[in-house]
Amino acid sequence: MTTLQHQDCEECRLNIEIIGVNGDLISKQILQGMEKSGEHVAVHVNRKGELLSVMTIKTADVPQALSMDHEFEGKYAEYLNDLKTGESLIMMTTEGSDHVGIYKLPPRPLH
Repeated sequence: MTTLQHQDCEECRLNIEIIGVNGDLISKQILQGMEKSGEHVAVHVNRKGELLSVMTIKTADVPQALSMDHEFEGKYAEYLNDLKTGESLIMMTTEGSDHVGIYKLPPRPLH
């Protein structure tokens, strides 16, 4: 899994671990979002303690969601263009924190 942040970030390490454990759920959410919208989607995962909320966002709408952080807003288009077939884009936030993580989920077999 790749990330815009460096690997020394504790928030990113925890986010990557959570995505790894919940990858099948996230992949299914992505598939359902694409089926409903007919467009490419990214996933927004919000972490509040032990609870996760998972919501699909059309990739075209993600820059608006990232407008709170201009560094990510500028890098988003480049990161999206680097997606390979089957990879998914995940934006992860943590309740009570201004940390925004953007990650690529590698292709997963769907059951």
